[in-house]
Amino acid sequence: MTSSLPELSIVLPVYNEAESLPILWEELMPVLKSESRRAEVVVVDDGSTDGSTEFVRMLQATDPRVRLSIAKLIESIADGEPPAKAPVARLNVINRGEPGSIRARG
Repeated sequence: MTSSLPELSIVLPVYNEAESLPILWEELMPVLKSESRRAEVVVVDDGSTDGSTEFVRMLQATDPRVRLSIAKLIESIADGEPPAKAPVARLNVINRGEPGSIRARG
């Protein structure tokens, strides 16, 4: 029986990133498609008020790999409830580098 648990978790800490999230998602999609491991994208929203949460919920409706956690990332880990189910690749939404800088790595 093949496990359906992810083998890679991409954790995106987010706070009021409604403008940046669509750009990041567009850059992340080719990486996810090229990734041979089962991946999940965990968006940890730290109380955004700008529509970030709504954008992530739209992604969830169209992509089963997307999970939303509305909590402070550090607090959720400290409480023994890390949001990821697999080894983590953490990306910052802001200051992420030049467009096209996201690459899959083994």
